[in-house]
Amino acid sequence: MMDELNANNSAHLPSLGRQTRLNQQAQMLAVKERAALSELFSSSLGQRVLCMLELQFETHLPAFQGRLGQFDALDAMRRDAYREVFLRIRQQMELAKEEITNKTTIQ
Repeated sequence: MMDELNANNSAHLPSLGRQTRLNQQAQMLAVKERAALSELFSSSLGQRVLCMLELQFETHLPAFQGRLGQFDALDAMRRDAYREVFLRIRQQMELAKEEITNKTTIQ
């Protein structure tokens, strides 16, 4: 009975080699996406746009600070989500920088 279960389960699982190739492709795609983000937002215009957006969405303020000293849970949630987007962009830019540095030191 266990052999039947194992045979049925293994038929639905991708082969290890195929899964490895898919993982490598996903990693290569992520590297390309990070490089594109870095190229865009590292430019002077990209930096300017990023700063304008951060000011517009008030990501410099604490998430819990409401307008006029009042607390608004929905506003706090929104500001935290906005901040998360900018943190993600900056993180991806840093990773791209590291990948470029590692690539040039290896070659």
